[in-house]
Amino acid sequence: MHDPAPDAAAVMECDDIRTSTIDAVNKLDPELRSVLVAHDLNGVSMAKIAEDAGLPLSTLYKRRAKAIDALRDAIRLREAREISTYGVTL
Repeated sequence: MHDPAPDAAAVMECDDIRTSTIDAVNKLDPELRSVLVAHDLNGVSMAKIAEDAGLPLSTLYKRRAKAIDALRDAIRLREAREISTYGVTL
């Protein structure tokens, strides 16, 4: 019978990804981070965030898009470092 539990290496890799993602979120500009955290992590509607901040909804959608782009860039950079560090070739 196959054990469905992940092995130690998989758990460590998952923890590393989680930690680096949290670090990337924490490094975001506070205006970008606040929208991303409120909406994507805490489930607050964009309309509610706009109302609370007294900002146009379009401004908050732009900030969220910039935050997501910045996170993607951080992930790409991390992956590039891993490839370089471990000598992995594509």
